[in-house]
Amino acid sequence: MSTAGKDATSVMISLHAPETLAKHMKRIRQVGILPKERLTAASSSTECTEQALVELKQQQMEDDFAQLHDFFDREGWYERIMWPYAFVFMRIALLWTLGLYGMKRGAESDNYGWTCLGSACLGFFFQNVAFVGHDIGHGSVTMCIAVDSWLGLVIGNLWTGIDMTWWKSTHYVHHSATNALDDDPDIQHSPIFCFDPGFEAGRFSTYHGRFLPQCIAFLVKRQHLYFHIVMAFARFNLYIQSILHLIQTCPFRTTTTNATNTTTSTTVTDTLTGETRTKYAWHKPPAHHWLASVISLTGFYAFYINFFLSLNNLPHTALALLLSHAVAGILHVQILLSHVAMDYCNSGPGHSQNVGYYQWQALSTMDIACHPIMDWFHGGLQFQLEHHMFPRLPRWRLRKAIPHVDEIFHKYNIVQPVRIPFLTANLQVLSHLKRVGEQVASCLNKQT
Repeated sequence: MSTAGKDATSVMISLHAPETLAKHMKRIRQVGILPKERLTAASSSTECTEQALVELKQQQMEDDFAQLHDFFDREGWYERIMWPYAFVFMRIALLWTLGLYGMKRGAESDNYGWTCLGSACLGFFFQNVAFVGHDIGHGSVTMCIAVDSWLGLVIGNLWTGIDMTWWKSTHYVHHSATNALDDDPDIQHSPIFCFDPGFEAGRFSTYHGRFLPQCIAFLVKRQHLYFHIVMAFARFNLYIQSILHLIQTCPFRTTTTNATNTTTSTTVTDTLTGETRTKYAWHKPPAHHWLASVISLTGFYAFYINFFLSLNNLPHTALALLLSHAVAGILHVQILLSHVAMDYCNSGPGHSQNVGYYQWQALSTMDIACHPIMDWFHGGLQFQLEHHMFPRLPRWRLRKAIPHVDEIFHKYNIVQPVRIPFLTANLQVLSHLKRVGEQVASCLNKQT
């Protein structure tokens, strides 16, 4: 829906494999062809305005990135690379073993050092598994959507307690409408956070199908102070969202209205303004896949609830639970760093700014500059720009893609990629939150 009425070619090609498009696009009824007016070199004479020249460069840059995608495809960049995961899974297994052992020994011997060490290891286990889950969610591990989908039930649901069907539903929208105020669920966190002044009065979320609550001046003015604190507990919210999504998409649950037994859309009204918008029903997966999601997620909760109860030491249990999730919260900081302090638009990708898909990725996404030795800590998220432009590219090739991406951006000099160190990015995000929070709080206070 974020690209309705717009050219979605770049979005579809970047997110989907050619065989996927060939299989599913033929099922879609063609209702028309979107004309794509191209400016010619001849029009860049005296009759051509400066804006037209900019649009010509934008158009040519989009074409160059489309050709770069074709180059990656021809040269086998989209082919699977499995061997690096051997080291990843060895690290994951070590972290998990040390985590459980440390927490167990700490509780039994009343040694808080062991408990802290074990909790930190479990937190890094959750973080590193999430990196693999991210790869699987994009189908870039085995390069087979069906295989990766079933692997996702193990990596995502069973190992991390986060439902992969929920993650895909939100993450794919984030990719197709990055930093779009109406469409991107990853930036819609009011009233706790306000990442852009456009959220001041609340907006309709096309993903959630509801009007977002109005920002609270007292909170947003201080959002830069509690940003990292909230991130330390953000994982608990993912558990809740996973469960809610499975309830909403249950294939055995019938949604009814006054007129019919089933519905694909309903009308939502804002109680404050009276504005009405359309909420679309969630897609319901096949029954066997939904049941597999529920069973695997239940396995995660059953194991960890039993483990934490088995510690039989309340102070150590509480410390282990909170500290492990706080360390895992580093992942949520890493996710938001790439987008919070960048540009926003009303609808995506970048439609209200009149820019192309690839250009908008550079405007709304930053990279984290780091040495290759720290790649284990970032798990490919440090290359968010390259990942957003070519989501199916295995993370092991993202660093190699940087020179190719930069060459095109430097060629047209319309927008340049942003790459800054991890700590600098944190400071930039906090500065952005402080500035936006004070601005929004000031406007809200004037209305009262």
